Amino acid sequence: MAKIEAMHETWWRRREAQPLIPECELRFMMKLGRLERDEAMRLLGRYRGDREAVYAALRTRDLVRERNAQPH
Repeated sequence: MAKIEAMHETWWRRREAQPLIPECELRFMMKLGRLERDEAMRLLGRYRGDREAVYAALRTRDLVRERNAQPH
């Protein structure tokens, strides 16, 4: 039983360490269609919910992918 409690304690701390992202923000990010849920959470956590910064990061990422896809 003690082992289960220890596991729960670790899980709870890990959950608390995650930035709290409102569900509406997550839905907004996933509507963009280019994102998985974990990537949306990572971007929103990094930019603290700033939508414009997230858009800029996505545009940069897509430009880099296009440039890398072209033959050198």
